[in-house]
Amino acid sequence: MKHFLAIILSALLAFVCIFPTATKADDGIVYPSIEYDADYYTGGISNEISMLDRTSDHSVSKIAKPAESKTLVWGGEIGSISVIQTKNSDAEAQYKLINYRGDYPLPDHFDEYDVAKLRSFLEIEDANGVKNGDKINGFSDIPYDPDDPATWANIIWTSEEAGNGTEPGHVWVIQYWSYNFTEYVVDPYFGLEVPINPDDLLVGTLDISGMREIIDVNIPFNLIDGVIADDCPRLQMYYCGESGFYVGSTLDNATVSEVSARNCPSLTYIGAPDGIQSSIDIAGCTSIMEIFMDTTPNLTSITLDECKETLECLSCCYSGVTSLDISDMNSLMMVHADDSPISSIDVHNNNSSFELSVANCPLSELDLSECPNIYALYIPGTNITELDFSECTGFEALDCTGLALTILDLTASDAFYFLMAAEMPNLREIRVNAHGHVLTILSENCSVGMTMGLYYFGDTEVLNPVCYPAYADSEFSGWFDANGTLVSDSALGFSFDESWFATISNMDVTLTAKWTNGPTTGVIGDADGNGIVEAADAVLVARHVMDLIELDESTCCLCDVDGNGIIQMSDATSVLRIALGFTD
Repeated sequence: MKHFLAIILSALLAFVCIFPTATKADDGIVYPSIEYDADYYTGGISNEISMLDRTSDHSVSKIAKPAESKTLVWGGEIGSISVIQTKNSDAEAQYKLINYRGDYPLPDHFDEYDVAKLRSFLEIEDANGVKNGDKINGFSDIPYDPDDPATWANIIWTSEEAGNGTEPGHVWVIQYWSYNFTEYVVDPYFGLEVPINPDDLLVGTLDISGMREIIDVNIPFNLIDGVIADDCPRLQMYYCGESGFYVGSTLDNATVSEVSARNCPSLTYIGAPDGIQSSIDIAGCTSIMEIFMDTTPNLTSITLDECKETLECLSCCYSGVTSLDISDMNSLMMVHADDSPISSIDVHNNNSSFELSVANCPLSELDLSECPNIYALYIPGTNITELDFSECTGFEALDCTGLALTILDLTASDAFYFLMAAEMPNLREIRVNAHGHVLTILSENCSVGMTMGLYYFGDTEVLNPVCYPAYADSEFSGWFDANGTLVSDSALGFSFDESWFATISNMDVTLTAKWTNGPTTGVIGDADGNGIVEAADAVLVARHVMDLIELDESTCCLCDVDGNGIIQMSDATSVLRIALGFTD
């Protein structure tokens, strides 16, 4: 998951749009850039938040100060609040924080279409009769006037003076993130600004469809029903996540149900996590790079057909998505879909170098030969029983904890450095490259596992094979090298020390964990306990293998004819041979 934190960081920076300056790209269009000014504050107030601007005509006056210890309950997490934001109540101790437009001036005129679209949303009233426009101007030094767009807070307009966009007078950026106009607390776990009072949050549906110049709409942490952004040719950023989140709320309070951005060819990011939407409409969006739809239990599918050439990151953890088609992709970097009901993933002809995380999904198979450049795979809690890494020559990291694999061969890649393979009762063989040589872990009458972390750029290296007995009455004999020499009597783990790392840096190493079957009473192959091995015993063993019946542990020990610790159909065949007198 080495790229994950960088991706999340870049996404968060993209959300927090402050826009005090601008840069002009190669296409001649002015795009916003972020500038920080942490020097401005008066009255000795500690600067808890450093994104400041001192040049605004209409600033939003807020104050950030330490709060008494409180308890925040949000999304099931509980923690201590360290910062609280309130409306400024001390005129002598105030500073300017996040103004409406930064350095962007107002245009000479306002486009009638954009004004009408936005005004309809600002005029929506909540159950208490309070308009969205009045809420957005809540921390303003000017009141909201529905007939004067110059008073509409947190909107950047295109203008000739600023040189942004291609036509003056249009909506360019909508920044309705609730922290811009509400009192909030800073969640200590995620660092996000969680509103205190739900009565301060925006409601209704924001319809900006057809706005020709808008590039960014951000409206998270509100109570809106959705955002319709169809046919916006320059729209790049769409975000309406965390709906219904405020202090004391849970995921049951989520409100967003409509997510639509049809025919937005410039859209690169769309996010609507923590919503109740059953679908997202991104038809005609051919430039999407990131899709963020975590915690959307009603969302059952995501169609990626039109952004396969550009998509880099997809996250739909805790969603209702049942299948994914990530075939024919070359730019993909990350797919995270943990804890979703995904039972199939199409990776046909995927040549991307990417990581895939589908932990706790009912996935039963994955053909890695179709995505040979995958470099990381996280699949604990899935139903996968077989993996072939022979085509994955650049593979680096695997977590397969708890799976029913019998063999794990990762020797095709010299870059492999991280492995979590524990609690795998069927695993009998592990083969990995380590320090340029092959480490093989074998088993007799037991299962094996391994924790591996090889850090070639420093820090502590970990190589710790472990073994687990197949039966409770088994006795541990020890770890043996390829020559049959006992090298360790520690059953719980055989941690490589400096001498072993030095050894594997010079030669291949094979280690075998050996357990005895332990003291048993009875006849080998006697499944029904009548003291005689008959054809009926072979039938019972076969039924056990097919999960039609379950033999007890002592009987399993008697019927594990080859002594490998697993009851298989080959054991049923061996019992039949014993019954027929065809023993070797």
